[in-house]
Amino acid sequence: MGKSTLIWGRPVRRGVLSALCAAILLILISALIFHFTPLSESLLPITSLLILIVSAFLGSFVGAREAGIRGLLHGIIIGTIFFIVVALVSTILSPGSFVFFVLIKKLLACLIAGICGGIVGVSMT
Repeated sequence: MGKSTLIWGRPVRRGVLSALCAAILLILISALIFHFTPLSESLLPITSLLILIVSAFLGSFVGAREAGIRGLLHGIIIGTIFFIVVALVSTILSPGSFVFFVLIKKLLACLIAGICGGIVGVSMT
């Protein structure tokens, strides 16, 4: 089995965990920036979208790099799982904030970032 031929193996788990850790770290950094600077809260939606994109990219990069093969597929899977986890946590923490268009936009962002991260991650092995 050389490198990881199993899609649902360790690379996917490691990629999703990396994406979640990156998201938590970036959220903490942005919270500190917004708290200690005079930045307007109107920047929060774009900031949260950027955090989502960067986290999905990094998670897919890590997962695909570890797998060494099928970067596109690993990126899609990791981006989708990361999106599902983020959507579930958001729904639990703020149940009344469900907006279908915003959800679709975030799903597409996670998928595109995941695909890019997966392709780059495989090419860096």
